[in-house]
Order: sequence, then C-alpha cells, then structure tokens
Amino acid sequence: MQKKYLSLLLLIWLSPSQASQLPKDFVYLRDIDPSIIQDMRYAGFHNFVGRPIKGYAAQECILTRETVLALHHIQDELKKSHLSLKVYDCYRPQMAVDDFIAWSKISSDLTMKMVAFHFKE
Repeated sequence: MQKKYLSLLLLIWLSPSQASQLPKDFVYLRDIDPSIIQDMRYAGFHNFVGRPIKGYAAQECILTRETVLALHHIQDELKKSHLSLKVYDCYRPQMAVDDFIAWSKISSDLTMKMVAFHFKE
C-alpha cells in the first residue's frame, strides 16, 4: 500500500504530459465513467483554506481501478433514477495533510478561518 501511495505522490508532482502513466492499478475516473461529477476543490481556491492545497496539482480524480469500477456500478444504478454520484478530491496525499496542519497554525491567516467560524453560529 505504501508503494502505491508513494507512486501516486510522485505522479502528482509530474506535469500532465509526464503523468500519462499512472501507478499500477490506478486510473483516471473520467476514463472509466465521465458521467460521475468531479469536484476537485483542493486543486483550486474554493475550499476551506481558500487556495490550492499542496499535492493537488490538477483537477483530476485518480483512484484505484477497483474503486472506480465500484463507483461506475453505483452510477449505473443511480442513472436509472436520473441521479448521479459526485466525488470530491478523490485522494489525500500526506503533503496535503501537512499543508492543512501548517495552515491551521498560521494565526494571522484569518480570512477563511473567519468564514468557517461564522458558519458555526
């Protein structure tokens, strides 16, 4: 498992043209089922930090083939009722967790922290 995780982290650091080969058993969700809605918020500014998170270089959902096939099966069932799956971010590399922790410790960075605080009221 650690080997797959490390391979995925290396992939994230590559440019899209260099990343054409995914680690063994990993696939792009869009290649198996493009009808599943992807919302890769950590790759952009619309998230609780307010900026792209380290480790999310592209707005692409990358998962194990087994996971994508299971999601595809569920999506097929949902389509019968005119519904759809929506996935968020799809993976969480350690560098993203480290980025979240570092952000939480910056007391002067209040913009998104204040937004989160007001939603709790």
